Amino acid sequence: MKVLHDSSGAILRRVLASLLTLAWLPLAIGIDMLARNTTPPPPQWRYTDVRQLDPIDIETPPQCDFIAAYARTYRADLEIRLDFLDSQSQTNCDLYLAMDWHPGGSFVLPVQAISPRAWDALFIIQANHKPIVIWPSGELAPLKPLILRDPQQDTWTIRLNRYLFSDSQHQATFIAWSTLPGQDLIADSIGPFALSASPPPPAPVALVFWDTLPAATPAQTLRRWDGAHTGPFGRRHGLRHLIEAASYYRIPIILTDLLQPTSLAGLDAIGGLKVVQGAYRQGMLILPTPAIGAPPITPWSYSLAQDSRTKFDFGASTVNFGAFSVSNLSPGQTYFFRYKGSPHIFQVNQTRLIPLPTSFLSSQPVDPQIDSTGDFTLSVKQALIISALSPDKTDVVILGESLPESPWGDRSIAFTALAYLANHPWIHVLNANDLQFFPAQKVAFEAVLPCADLWCTEASSIPIAPVDADWQAQLKATIETLEQTPVTSRTEALRTGLILTTALLSHPTTDTALQTLRGQYQGELGYLREALIWAWHPTDLQTCERDLDADHRPECILSSTTAFAIIDPQDGRLAHLSLIQSGRAIPIVASSAQLAVGLSDPSLWNPQNDLWADPGVIPGAVISPPLEIPYQVATMDSYCLTLTNPPNRVAERYCLQPKGLTLELRGVFSHRQIWLPLVVSPEQRLTPHWVQRYYLSHIAPNHVVWAVLGQGFVEIKISQGDIEVTSFTDALPWLGQPEDPNRDYPAGHYLPFPLALLTIKDPTNLLLEIILH
Repeated sequence: MKVLHDSSGAILRRVLASLLTLAWLPLAIGIDMLARNTTPPPPQWRYTDVRQLDPIDIETPPQCDFIAAYARTYRADLEIRLDFLDSQSQTNCDLYLAMDWHPGGSFVLPVQAISPRAWDALFIIQANHKPIVIWPSGELAPLKPLILRDPQQDTWTIRLNRYLFSDSQHQATFIAWSTLPGQDLIADSIGPFALSASPPPPAPVALVFWDTLPAATPAQTLRRWDGAHTGPFGRRHGLRHLIEAASYYRIPIILTDLLQPTSLAGLDAIGGLKVVQGAYRQGMLILPTPAIGAPPITPWSYSLAQDSRTKFDFGASTVNFGAFSVSNLSPGQTYFFRYKGSPHIFQVNQTRLIPLPTSFLSSQPVDPQIDSTGDFTLSVKQALIISALSPDKTDVVILGESLPESPWGDRSIAFTALAYLANHPWIHVLNANDLQFFPAQKVAFEAVLPCADLWCTEASSIPIAPVDADWQAQLKATIETLEQTPVTSRTEALRTGLILTTALLSHPTTDTALQTLRGQYQGELGYLREALIWAWHPTDLQTCERDLDADHRPECILSSTTAFAIIDPQDGRLAHLSLIQSGRAIPIVASSAQLAVGLSDPSLWNPQNDLWADPGVIPGAVISPPLEIPYQVATMDSYCLTLTNPPNRVAERYCLQPKGLTLELRGVFSHRQIWLPLVVSPEQRLTPHWVQRYYLSHIAPNHVVWAVLGQGFVEIKISQGDIEVTSFTDALPWLGQPEDPNRDYPAGHYLPFPLALLTIKDPTNLLLEIILH
């Protein structure tokens, strides 16, 4: 019985020992099987989990250079995360992590270093071996931590069961060392850092983009919103992808010029307003009020942008973007400005100034910010950690680029880059509130801005805005006209057109070829000024003695109390036609240069061709190809003008009508055609749902109606032949879809908003009528 008793006791002891072993085993391997089967993965790392930041070590290989350490507990787990400057692969360095959680321990390490603090467990994580844990005695510990490496995010995470340690684990302290694989020479170290340590100040960064949605045509708008085979890497690229990435990762981005009126019009046309408004209301988009154009026109274009942001439900803002004159800045407002020094947010009296990225209006190449995989370049990562550790709390990193050619618009890259920012909570991306309250350096204007305007347009090494005498004269005359003509229902459309065209043609750029090309169309400002003055006080006038476009040749004006036309007597071109209906002056015919310049192939630009310098521009109602010999003024009487061209035996006769204009062509115009660009009420683009107001009706082969709801409709008739019509509305069915490189888009896809182009072939002995109803 004693033996049995003894035997039973031994069996009982073995059973109890087995049960204890079974109870210890899940803890020893650092895995709670039940928890892993029933609980979601740990949450995203937060700023409150950051315990220490580490400066860059120039001589340390980037893949072994610690920059941040985190520690936290979550459910049954203790997690330690280490950020490196740049990871090159999953096997790029060896890691040693010492953990101290109670008195005593060892200072000895298996590398050429001595721990500054006694440790109780040492995690050895080598690139070419399985991870192990040793006790101070040198014995292997029965612990199997989970090691997670993420080369894309430059992180290592060590996860183990926190119940393995005493109840004082919240006092645990850690130190980490790195070496190159298989070596014992220390590359870098970080720590000691405690589990309960307060997080250090973060690295402030602003993401600033411009040229966010050029939207002159349906084609350009779609490509810049959701384009195919575009961007620097020829992939899916556009503003939509950057916005969606920002919304997904909740990273605020600054789109400096998205709210310019023409961009909003394009955004409305492609159905992108909901995407933008949704992200804006979530606080993911910071949308300054933009002023487009050279400094003299910015007060006027800024006013249009303020009206547009209200109409499109974007509310008010105190943040502004534009080449504002320093004398026009307002207290309590924030402005972006061009600055070459170390980036800070500055305060001058009651005005805040935020630097734009160094690539803004730079004629010199700048270092890339992101590579083709979406990884930030080493210089950007270095700038971020330097900013975080800077004793100057006004330091800030400014990132961003001109979007059309930037990797930031590439869908895969945008998601990867913003994931990095979201997953590194020691980086703080400035939001709208920060732009107003982030610490600023108080300075005098001349200390940071020794220029007359915020973009230093006159102080650049190469001209970035119009500087020649003719251009300056045009700008001066335009400003004087705007100041002298009041805003009324009769002047609104032409006034808006004058502001937008001036802004378009004068907007600063480092592309000198584009500047020169725009200069060929500065005469459009003269036409619009004269039309605006007429709209203010409609009067009868017939003259061919005014040089409106500064080409040193006079133009002819026919005007009545209801119609206004400008005809170039050299080429017989109808340069402008406006008609008054219901107390409003409505633009009808004009050059497409008032809407877009420079969208054609740059290799085809030729400034020597005057109005034909840009083959994509239709310079008014014109015979094409033009006659080699210019017309002559034959007669001008009773609202009519007759031009003759004896060598070609042809003539043109323009006559104003109470509600329109007629053009009679006499003679043979074989192998030629008339282009008639209808630019009806272009100011309608500045209101929501504007594309739904335009409607085309081809009543008969020689009879077309182009209607704008609420404005009237233009009726075009010809005495013989057919009218071919192309308009931007042809493209509308495809604008709500991503760009498809395999789709054969209609010709209207490439016309400027809101243009309709009528083509009349072989206009021999033709009568053309343009009537507004």
